[in-house]
Amino acid sequence: MLTLALQGDGEVVAGGLFGSYDGLSVGQIARIHGDAIYPTLQVLPLASGLARFSWPGWAARYALQTTLSPVSPDWQTLSNGADWVGDHFLWTQQTRNPSQFYRLTVP
Repeated sequence: MLTLALQGDGEVVAGGLFGSYDGLSVGQIARIHGDAIYPTLQVLPLASGLARFSWPGWAARYALQTTLSPVSPDWQTLSNGADWVGDHFLWTQQTRNPSQFYRLTVP
């Protein structure tokens, strides 16, 4: 390998004196796919029991869900119609219970 380049989507391109990579013929250049990148869910508590949730815009296929128990099969989707602001999705939600759980998932 002679050179590496990090692309904007987090993938790596390698160039060098090789004709195959991971069993595939690549002709001296290969795009290397690493581990999956999962979006980060940020939570900002607001006044009156409200919370604002934010996640990156590249995670448009993810949905914000909530439940009262993390082992429950009963997750409710909240984020249909989340606001697009800059490069993030925003969702404001009334928190109903101090032990409420949230996640981003692909439905």
